[in-house]
Amino acid sequence: MRYLRLTFDEDVFSPSPAITRGAVLNMRVFRDGTSLELDYVDGDIDELVAELEDGPDYVQYEVCERDGRQGYVYIRGRPDEHLCRLYELLGTHSLLIDLPIRFGGGSDVTVRIVGYERGLSDAYQAFPEEIRAQTTIEQVGTYIPDAPEMQTLLTPRQREVIEAAVAVGYYATPRTATAIDVAERVGCARSTASEHLRNSEARLMTAVSASSQAE
Repeated sequence: MRYLRLTFDEDVFSPSPAITRGAVLNMRVFRDGTSLELDYVDGDIDELVAELEDGPDYVQYEVCERDGRQGYVYIRGRPDEHLCRLYELLGTHSLLIDLPIRFGGGSDVTVRIVGYERGLSDAYQAFPEEIRAQTTIEQVGTYIPDAPEMQTLLTPRQREVIEAAVAVGYYATPRTATAIDVAERVGCARSTASEHLRNSEARLMTAVSASSQAE
């Protein structure tokens, strides 16, 4: 299997300008032209809900597991014609989008399209000019899946905090950073960073223990 890594404008996948960061966790397109997706979101969820209520392209939505500015949103709506064409080409050429798709921070969104090399090439050549104008080929390579078991245990925000903790030396031996350093790295309060670290560690250790007992 091969993959094609593309970059898109952030607004192609972000459900609203009110959302500062998030991830598309699952998505599906139906024959009636509507799409269904489950997103993790971090931002002004009240503003997002107002847009979903008033927007003519949204058929159904539900916000769940909300915790302040973070939560999950289940959206069924009508994607723009460019995305519809992209989904159609993926189906025609037996390709998959590697999920999750992370967005936020005002930067472009990186998407990995996975499939056979010929299918990847044919699909990209068939992209309408409007889609090709919005995309940049970053890399083509052999597809090696990430470890989904551990990744799916954590929310995108928890993964972000864990990655920041590793980067600043929180898990180094000897430890060279504190929860304050982690909090500054991700832009949150020290107590919030500490809570994310504790919850993430608890989930990961429980999973490791359960896996060991099953062997």
